[in-house]
Amino acid sequence: MRVPSLLLAAAFVPAALPALDLFDFADLRVGATMVGTSVKVTSDSGTTKDTSKEAWDQATRFNADLLFGTDLVLVGIAYGVGATFDQRSGDAVSSDTTIGRVQAGPYIDFTIFQLELLPFVGVGTSRIQDEVNDADGKATALEYGANLNLVAAISHVVVGASAGYLKVDSTASLDAGGTAYDYTVSGGDYTLGAFVGYRF
Repeated sequence: MRVPSLLLAAAFVPAALPALDLFDFADLRVGATMVGTSVKVTSDSGTTKDTSKEAWDQATRFNADLLFGTDLVLVGIAYGVGATFDQRSGDAVSSDTTIGRVQAGPYIDFTIFQLELLPFVGVGTSRIQDEVNDADGKATALEYGANLNLVAAISHVVVGASAGYLKVDSTASLDAGGTAYDYTVSGGDYTLGAFVGYRF
């Protein structure tokens, strides 16, 4: 599984950081996210096009994010980069997706608590498996959405929870028994997550 290597790589990021006193905070966070089960699947061979709504039986999403914050007059601005490994499976379709994303948005400090609203956009690669026709292929994966994070920072320790919305879209060219077709997995749904981290 690629998750351990993703988190291991993130652990070496601090060595390459610039002087951290340029920011009001700098966090390295790792976490897991639960996503909704609905997905839209479209199969298009050029002559026939079928669209159906399916449900994931299993969805696992892990995140690693490097975030910085700069205080302004009334609120601050948080911004950063991250990586996500997303693995989902169902009766009709399965997918493994790796995404790099950027995110930025406002935050407010409440003593040890911090409330963040972080829109994000990401791009990466996805392997899509059509379980019905036993065919698979690789695709470019796009995602966007926003997270509302409640963060508690005590000394260098960061813990938090998030709720948000995620929209995904990826299309792979597949071949089943000599029939070529485009297979699109898309849809938007809620997310709920938790994370821990280190504040430099």
